[in-house]
Amino acid sequence: MNLAAAMVDSGSSGQNLTDNNLHKTIILNAVNSGYLSVGNRLDSNGIYILVLGPDVTDSQMCTSYCGYNYYSDQFQYITIGHPSVCPNACIPPLNSQSSPNNSPFIDAIITVLSHELQDILTDPRLNAWVVNNNGHSLELGDFCSGDNTSTDEWFGKYQNASNGASYNLQFNNAQYLVQTIYSKEKNACLLTNQ
Repeated sequence: MNLAAAMVDSGSSGQNLTDNNLHKTIILNAVNSGYLSVGNRLDSNGIYILVLGPDVTDSQMCTSYCGYNYYSDQFQYITIGHPSVCPNACIPPLNSQSSPNNSPFIDAIITVLSHELQDILTDPRLNAWVVNNNGHSLELGDFCSGDNTSTDEWFGKYQNASNGASYNLQFNNAQYLVQTIYSKEKNACLLTNQ
C-alpha cells in the first residue's frame, strides 16, 4: 500500500455529512479537480480515505462507529471521524492519557484506519467476507474490536512507550497502536504471524 496523493477539502459539501452521496461527491470533486490523480481519473483499484476535521460531523459518527467503509460503482472508500468529536468512543482506552507519537488524534485515526483497512480489503462491496451475528453484519475487523472484546484481543501484545502510551507496532522510529486481525485458522485475534 502506498499514499498516491492527499488534499484538504475545506467544507465543499458542508460541515454535516448526512449520507454516503456526500462522501462520494467529495471524492469525485477531488479527483476531477486533479488533486488526487493524473488525468483526473478514478482508480477503481484504489482506496480513497476521508478523514473528517474536528468541525465536521457525520450522521452516525460516535453513536455507531468511529469510521466505516463503503463503495460506489467506481471506487471504494473509508470515512474516519475526527476523534476529538467523541474521544471516549474513538480514542483507544489504552491511550486516553497519552499517545505513542504525542498526537492523540492522529494516533487514534491510525487505530481506526487499521480496522477499516481489514474490512475494505476483505469486504469491499459489503457482500463478501461478512458474518451475520444476531441480526448484525460483522466484517473481519469487527471480530477483534468493540465492547465485547478484551484489550488483549483488540490489540494483542503491546508495550509501553517512554511517555506511558501503549503501542504494538514499530515502524522506522514511530510507534503505533493498531488493531489485531482475526485468524480463522487459529480462531483468534492476532498481530502479523503471532
